[in-house]
Amino acid sequence: MNKIDYQQSKSSTDNMFSIYTMLGNHWKQTIRKKTNLTPSILLLLFSLERHDILSMSEIGARLGMSKPNVTAYVNSLFADDMVERLPEEKDRRIIYIRLTKKGKNCLENFKTDISEDLRQRIDLLPSNKISVLQTASTQVQEILTEIMTKYIQKK
Repeated sequence: MNKIDYQQSKSSTDNMFSIYTMLGNHWKQTIRKKTNLTPSILLLLFSLERHDILSMSEIGARLGMSKPNVTAYVNSLFADDMVERLPEEKDRRIIYIRLTKKGKNCLENFKTDISEDLRQRIDLLPSNKISVLQTASTQVQEILTEIMTKYIQKK
């Protein structure tokens, strides 16, 4: 990597961290208002939504959580009928976790609330800035998807 590429990469990283911090603070405030679920439990639910079904070990690996934390979160969600446990047929030690209908509905309602709150803030901008934001956010999403795909393939 040459010096210009490094500087652009560093600037992109700094920008993404700034965006993450701004959105993270916004989402934390909204999470506190809209649900009693913790950010860690919400991450677990979003991960299950994305992957449909995951083993306890896969949840821990994907989210960087310890086994005891994953177990506690899953037990809490199971008690609230948000997830179901599915034993592996060939190896009874492996338990898969999947969202229940209640879990999917809860997550969908939460996403709607968060999106509506953020949309109201975006609506404060003039239309030309909304258009720029829409184009830029689409491009950032495409690029981040490519980065994550390459990162996962590299592992």
